[in-house]
Amino acid sequence: MENTAKERTLTDLLRLDDKVYVRLETEELRQAFRRQAAAEGFTLYGRSPLVAEVQIDDVMVVTGKRAIRAISGFNEGMAYLHEERFAPRVDYGRYISGNEDFFLVLRTETRLVPVKAPRYVRSETVWS
Repeated sequence: MENTAKERTLTDLLRLDDKVYVRLETEELRQAFRRQAAAEGFTLYGRSPLVAEVQIDDVMVVTGKRAIRAISGFNEGMAYLHEERFAPRVDYGRYISGNEDFFLVLRTETRLVPVKAPRYVRSETVWS
């Protein structure tokens, strides 16, 4: 039987891909994520059990090995910020609330920024 929107699990996220980035905007969401991951049997980095003292970052990676971890290293951080093709990105708050629009979409904003040169265009990467 398929889960309803209110029963969404981290395991369900792995149907999207073997690796999913999960954004956790508030401390409340980070703690809910930790509790849900522990209840589903996920481990930290594939080794350690998830206990209350485990620090949960703003963005966590859920992997097919039933592990969660923080983004590791410069390359993965850049991939998260700039390359949608590497893994899906999910807003955890929207996901667990049942919102069908729970994917984060990369958009680049171009703004004129005042600097010493007469005009300078800078693009900023924003997830929403």
